Amino acid sequence: MEVCFSRTVGALLLFINIMAIVATALLLLVLYHFWKFYRPHPIYISIVSLSVSCLMYTFGDLVVAVPCLLTSCSHISSDFLMDILSATNSIGYYTYQFTLLAISFDRVCVFYDNGRARLSKKFTIIVLIFIWIGVLSFLTMATFLGCRKFFDTDIQAFRFTRDPTWKAVFLWMGQIPIFLMIVSSIWVAICVKRLGREMRTKNSTREISLFVQLVVVCSFSWLSSACFLILPGFFEWGNLTVSSVKTLLSAISISSNSFVMCTFNNQIKKHILLLPSECSSACKTFLGGTKTAITRVCTIKGSFT
Repeated sequence: MEVCFSRTVGALLLFINIMAIVATALLLLVLYHFWKFYRPHPIYISIVSLSVSCLMYTFGDLVVAVPCLLTSCSHISSDFLMDILSATNSIGYYTYQFTLLAISFDRVCVFYDNGRARLSKKFTIIVLIFIWIGVLSFLTMATFLGCRKFFDTDIQAFRFTRDPTWKAVFLWMGQIPIFLMIVSSIWVAICVKRLGREMRTKNSTREISLFVQLVVVCSFSWLSSACFLILPGFFEWGNLTVSSVKTLLSAISISSNSFVMCTFNNQIKKHILLLPSECSSACKTFLGGTKTAITRVCTIKGSFT
């Protein structure tokens, strides 16, 4: 029974991760198109960071969690390899949460000083670099000090070593950004309600739309956070069931940005629909150029015979 449950969770996690990779790849392809032909909105720089975080988290799930759930962890031959592979899961999770916090702060700045207080492109890049370097440095230091992350087959989830101090540090490191995101979202909602009709312009409509998309993405993180904090204490479930629900919800929350952007963002949807025709045009151009080159080669060969 336990083996069947484990494989079911593994199959669901595999499906979620594959869908996340497809959605993230589409999103990055569209963002590349933005960079190539248009001047991108500053928030899309942060969305690239979210996409990379999603891919890193997904990589940790695919190479560690999914094989351990479907078969066993025998493919991980040493603790060092487990540390390295599991670290990608942690890096993806924490950079994702702090990048969402930076986007939430940017949404707040939109409503002050006629939008001039918002994060510039240069400052956004600096903040993202600081987030990635900070998370990498902290996790590296924690690993060298003996706080390891590994996949526990007994509860079918990633967890840190049983040092209560480090467990508390990593718990609050993940919860503080989520709490601040809730505060900033309430703040922005109050600003939108207060300004009312004054916000009904083309630019403000876009900003509010981006904010709503952000709230939807953040809500998955809030749900995952609530699951981590509430379920173990209030529900008489076995550790196996609770940890499996937490694992699946975490994967959904990290991949939610790609799904929301590809589904609800009008610019992203428009360019996704244009991708097949653009790929077809590129293939026709390539084949036409190849045919011309072959014709010229044959003509040159014929002139020598």
